[in-house]
Amino acid sequence: MLLFAINNSSFAKNTGSGYILCEKYENKTDEMLNQFLTDKIKQSNLGDEKNSAGQAMIILLIDKDGKILDYKPVQSVSPKADKEALRLAKTLKKFEPATYNGKKVRGRKLITIRFGSAK
Repeated sequence: MLLFAINNSSFAKNTGSGYILCEKYENKTDEMLNQFLTDKIKQSNLGDEKNSAGQAMIILLIDKDGKILDYKPVQSVSPKADKEALRLAKTLKKFEPATYNGKKVRGRKLITIRFGSAK
């Protein structure tokens, strides 16, 4: 069994790059998003790397309408786990857009996907 988690606590509200953190995915909390993606993990995609442990981190660039414009891997686990993490990220469709001074703006969302064997 794989462990999987979403973690945004270390991603600052102001990223320093002109982007604001997007808070929710289709009105889901991070915990709900975690469960949504956990249900989509395909262990068969990991092949001989099923026991890989670590976390893959992906930054999503979100437009002012909530659509994902880009996926940027920022931390790696293993080639197959990274490919599975990117596949999972690409299943996401629309986020609640970031806001700045009451206006919808482009934003970012950091998702952290933890892989490892459950004991």
